[in-house]
Amino acid sequence: MKIYLAHSSHEMDQGYHIESILKSLGCEVWNPFDKEKNIFLRELGDRYKNHEWEDNGKAIHWKEAWLRLPEEEKKEIADWITEDDHEGVDWADIVVMIYPEDGRTIGIGCEMEYSSPYGANKPLYIYAPTWLLHHPWVISYATYRTDDIYELLATVRNLMK
Repeated sequence: MKIYLAHSSHEMDQGYHIESILKSLGCEVWNPFDKEKNIFLRELGDRYKNHEWEDNGKAIHWKEAWLRLPEEEKKEIADWITEDDHEGVDWADIVVMIYPEDGRTIGIGCEMEYSSPYGANKPLYIYAPTWLLHHPWVISYATYRTDDIYELLATVRNLMK
């Protein structure tokens, strides 16, 4: 099964962990923060290596690096990011979304809309804080929604049977 793993920059460590679990179940995973394919992370990592990268080499202080870029470069990178996200959703059989505990993200909402019946029409499996599970957009678009990550992973595993 091919999975697009939508998560925010605030949840990158958790995203990498969930990606490894999904891969151990035999899934192919498109992680938009995969720094091997993500030009944005790679370029910023090279450019600001000594300042922005965390010791683990995965998390980046992207806000500071992003603010330093010229506007035309931001536009080019922003276009690449959104096109890459669309390509990943189109490629996937299902979309798994990990909302941050504080709900701070605009990208996941955009990925949810693109994944919806009004976009790519992909089954959408959402892990979110309890307070977000009852949001009308989450209720309307989710194939499955939970505030228990282990329940979500078990549900995905059962899809593979």
